[in-house]
Amino acid sequence: MSSLNLSKLCADDHLINPTDNTTLNLQSPALQILNDFKRYKPQIIEWRTSAVDAQNHLRFSHLSYCIVVDEQNECIGIVDQCLISGERIIQEVSKGIQRQDILVSDLMIRREELFAFNYSELAKSQVVDVLETLNCQGLEYSLVVDEFNHEIRGVFSAKEIAELLEMELESKSRPSFAEIFSVIHP
Repeated sequence: MSSLNLSKLCADDHLINPTDNTTLNLQSPALQILNDFKRYKPQIIEWRTSAVDAQNHLRFSHLSYCIVVDEQNECIGIVDQCLISGERIIQEVSKGIQRQDILVSDLMIRREELFAFNYSELAKSQVVDVLETLNCQGLEYSLVVDEFNHEIRGVFSAKEIAELLEMELESKSRPSFAEIFSVIHP
């Protein structure tokens, strides 16, 4: 065993982020942008967490989304900051539910609504292939499944990919007053 050299940090040493990656582009391998759960622990939140607590958790942890899990730690959906702070909350309140009683499971994108890429297919794909598929399908998120081992291997977030590539995403339009009113008074 050899001993490694240690040094003190100098004033010029600074913290980097994945968004500082200048080598990533549309022709990069798709797996380069995957939040791979074999390499990175998935950010999870329990289904029965209140929307208010989840909102605080995401904000203070600097997370854009979390995988929602049940009591057996199985994926049952995805929740993000938009889902727990906007139109979906208004819909739940219009049903007579108090804001503090709204749970993550009331607002999440349910497992049944999610789509998944096959991990082995992604190994032969580029970033542009992932973005085009998400865009054509109108998806913000897609899971990645290792079909041979029946494992949810990771997740793609269209917003995070756009940030990594320093691209603008077409933002979804905010609901009009008439749309909000029709949700509250069906």
